[in-house]
Amino acid sequence: ATSAVGMEFIGPSVCSSDGTTIGYDNTTTLFYDTLLTTTEILEGKVAPDETYEFVLCPSTTFDLGLQLEFSDPTARQNMVGLIPLLDNSHYKCGEDGALSNRCILRGGWYHILFEDDIPLANITFSGLTFDQSLDSSVMAYGQPGNDAIFINCRWRNNKQGSFLIDNFWHLYLQGGIIEPGGNRVGGGRRRELGSTSLWNIESLLTRRSKGPEVRSERHRLQTVGGDYPSMYLGFAGCEFADNELSVALISNDGGFLDLTKCRFENNKAAVVIANVLSARLAIYGATTFRNNDDMIGPVFLDSTSTLLFHEKTMGENNIGLNNVVQCEGIFLEAPGADCLNNPEECYGSCCEWGDSSCDLVKEDLTAPVPSPGGAGVPARGTARPSSPSEGGCNATCKTFAIILPLLGLATVVASMIYLRKVRRLAEEEDDQSMQPADNDIS
Repeated sequence: ATSAVGMEFIGPSVCSSDGTTIGYDNTTTLFYDTLLTTTEILEGKVAPDETYEFVLCPSTTFDLGLQLEFSDPTARQNMVGLIPLLDNSHYKCGEDGALSNRCILRGGWYHILFEDDIPLANITFSGLTFDQSLDSSVMAYGQPGNDAIFINCRWRNNKQGSFLIDNFWHLYLQGGIIEPGGNRVGGGRRRELGSTSLWNIESLLTRRSKGPEVRSERHRLQTVGGDYPSMYLGFAGCEFADNELSVALISNDGGFLDLTKCRFENNKAAVVIANVLSARLAIYGATTFRNNDDMIGPVFLDSTSTLLFHEKTMGENNIGLNNVVQCEGIFLEAPGADCLNNPEECYGSCCEWGDSSCDLVKEDLTAPVPSPGGAGVPARGTARPSSPSEGGCNATCKTFAIILPLLGLATVVASMIYLRKVRRLAEEEDDQSMQPADNDIS
């Protein structure tokens, strides 16, 4: 097929790496095929499929570019990263999405980009390895209500940039889809803030650098329906190892971050996981933090953010030499404190791993129990789910991770996610747009 803009659909082919798998060995080809499909749907030529599966060739390294320089205005990424454009899109390594299939996205300014003008639901990535990103591996700049889940993925040896996972949205965020040939792919939104001192990381996390008046104005602009609307990001059975970022591995600005049986080891950053601007955080399934070198954390929540719960979370040796809060656990900033801007005068409380008294949700939650019809329903206070194997997220873990964004953490926790999705679907039926109306901005 050829679209009005002259693109031809290429489609997946037999992978040279194993001679049997039908998949993509070039992410630029994958992107243009997706773009053509999206164009044909918008032009009314085809109806959207219920689901889209994009298989990446196993035993393949996708070279996005390691020799790029910020100072070079002609620097170009070798391949387009993964840029979802269609609802219900599932990107997986090999036919079964196993991490052992060895799909590696290496280098480039970014590995995954969620464009800020595209509403998306039910996006998953399975069994992918993200290696040596030159800026942010995941630029999660998608619209409020968007959701994505990473299953059995690995981030390793990413040692440039401020953020590994960057979850942020703003009403006036302007990005656009970046292709090979585009300069400074996607990262200018962060880099335009300029260099900062070691301790001046709050301006990067909250997009403010000119005092409380500017902060209040930006908070007002970013607020939608009384809530700070970044994406839902879920990680199940994922590994973060040997990464070094100047600010945070995961920057959760007003979003919903959900960690299931993940492992954080031997990372270095000012904060391993930073939650600011009314962010929400849930950790469960024996997620572990070991030997991370951090300054405020390893997990930090500012005074506006909420720890929903952290079931069976474990950690050790996470207090770096320059750690100013001496917290082996989750640090909860006190109201009135400004830890990210002035950490030497930071005050708050340290929630030790597994201390449920810090959690908003006090109930004993379990994985969803399949009903006879196949749907999952949350179960409370009954039998615990079986422990996933050490190799990653097993079937129970995957089911838990995928169903939770829809059914919620025992209704109370995910009510905001559910309402966002209902609101987004209703608005799409009216005008196919998720852009908040002016009267939605308070």
